[in-house]
Amino acid sequence: MYDKIPQYKIQVFSNKNQNKSKILIVTSISKIEKINKHFKKWWDLGLV
Repeated sequence: MYDKIPQYKIQVFSNKNQNKSKILIVTSISKIEKINKHFKKWWDLGLV
């Protein structure tokens, strides 16, 4: 059942400290876009 939901792992890096990162699991591209707007000032997003 679970693999029917697409999952995207994204890694967000702190702009101030490149060693600091978080892995976020999201289920849709639109969520990535929302997260991207939210994190834009402090984090760079990369698809993992």
